[in-house]
Amino acid sequence: MRIAPGTLPRVAVARLSDDVQYSSHVVNIMMPTFGDGFFQDDHGFELQAVSQRFYQDFEDSYDTLAIVPEANYNAPYSAFHRNVRNEVRGIGLTLMDNSSSYGSANRRLQGVELYVGADFTRASSTSHELAHQWGSYLDWARLASIRRAGHQPEAHDPLWSVGETLIGSVLGASRRVEPATDGWRIGLTPSPARLHPFTLYAMGLLPKEAVPTVTVFDDQAQFSPTLVSTPGLGTLLAGGEHTVTVFNVIGMNGERSGPVPSVLQRATIVVSRDRLLSAREMDYWTYFAARIEDPAGTGVPSVEGVGSFEAATSGLVDVRSDVRPLRAAPLGDLFDVDGRWFGRNDVRGVAFDSAINSQYRVGQNYVWSGLVKATDRSDLDQILIRLWKYGGTSSDAILMWGRVDARSTFRLERGFDESQRGVYEMEVFLFWPGSGPQYSRADLSPIIIE
Repeated sequence: MRIAPGTLPRVAVARLSDDVQYSSHVVNIMMPTFGDGFFQDDHGFELQAVSQRFYQDFEDSYDTLAIVPEANYNAPYSAFHRNVRNEVRGIGLTLMDNSSSYGSANRRLQGVELYVGADFTRASSTSHELAHQWGSYLDWARLASIRRAGHQPEAHDPLWSVGETLIGSVLGASRRVEPATDGWRIGLTPSPARLHPFTLYAMGLLPKEAVPTVTVFDDQAQFSPTLVSTPGLGTLLAGGEHTVTVFNVIGMNGERSGPVPSVLQRATIVVSRDRLLSAREMDYWTYFAARIEDPAGTGVPSVEGVGSFEAATSGLVDVRSDVRPLRAAPLGDLFDVDGRWFGRNDVRGVAFDSAINSQYRVGQNYVWSGLVKATDRSDLDQILIRLWKYGGTSSDAILMWGRVDARSTFRLERGFDESQRGVYEMEVFLFWPGSGPQYSRADLSPIIIE
C-alpha cells in the first residue's frame, strides 16, 4: 500500500502538455497503452516508449530512469533493473549500447528501472536496482565450484563472507556471514548496509589490491532453494566452503576497466494510463524521490538498516534526481526529508495533540499526549507506545505505558539514555481490562534516537 505521513509537504507542479507534468523531482507522463505488454510478459512494460516520450521534453543528461506505474500490478517481483548501456569490462557483463532505442541521443542512458506498488519509496529497492548496473554478473558456479540457489542466482550475489550485500540471492541486506569459534554464523548487518567489496570493485570504487578474499559456501540452498532469506541471528552455516580472490575473477574475466561513477543522475517517471496525477499524488512521489536522493548526506536509514545509495557506497557516489526540462524552468522546491515528523492523526484510532517527532536526543525529556478516538471498545483504559529497535530483541524494546482516563485522554513522558541510541519502529497499542495481547494500531518508522 502507498502510505505517507500526514505531514507530506505540498510541492509545485507545472504542466507541459495534456499528457506531461512535472515537479522538482518527478515527471508524470500519461500513456494509455502503458502496461498492456505486462499481460503477455510480466517484464513487458513499454519502457522504451516511456523513455522516448520523456526525452521529448526533458534533458538527455540522466544515467538511469526510474519508471513507476501509477496503477498496481500483481507482478512476481517488486522491481527490476534493465541494463541499456555497459562500457565496463571485467565484470561478467557484455559490452552493449542500446541507449538510442530508448531515445537517448547523447547515448548517456545506462539503465532503466521499473518499480511496482510502493516499492519505489524504499531506499533498499533503489540501492539494489542501481547496484545491478554493475553486478552481480560473475559466474560464481565456476569461480567457486558451487551449485547456485536462492532468488535469481544468476544475477545476484551468492552466500559468502566479508560483509553484507544489497543484491544477494540468499541473504537479505540485514544479514551477513561472520566468523564464529565453531565456523561461520549469521550476523546482523550494521546500519546502514554497504555494498559488498566485490560490487565496489565492479563499480571501480575499490582497487583490486584492496578487495579481500571471500569465502563462498558450498550449500547455497541451506536457508531456501529459491528465496532470499533472513535466518535467525547466530544461526551456524553448514557444509564446506571455497575461497575466491579478485585475481581469480581477473583470470576468468580480465581486469575491470571502464568509467567510474561519482555522481549518478536519475530521473523518476510516474506513468499513468488515463489521467495526469492529482496534486496530492505528485506530493507523494516527489517527497520520496527527493528522500531517496539523500540531499543532506545523512544516509536516511530505514528501520531495516538500509539507507541511501550514497550511504551504501560510503559517500563515494552521489545520486541526484532533480528534473531538468528542455524548454521550461526547473522547479526548485526545498523541503526536509530527514527526520520529518509524522502527522498527529497518523495512528489509527488515536489523535495526538501535536505531530509525532521522528528524531529524539539522548538526555532530553519528551511528552506524548492526545485523545483515544477508537470506537471498537468503550472501555479502553491503557495505551502502550513501544519502540522496537533494528536488530534488537524484546529486551531492547522501549516500553512507555500510560493510563487512558475517563475523557479518553492520555499523557506519557520520558527521556532516553546512551544505551538506547539507534533506529526504531514505533508501535501504538490500546488495551482494556482483561484484554490480553493486542495488535499494534499503527507502525511508524524510522524513529531515530541519537
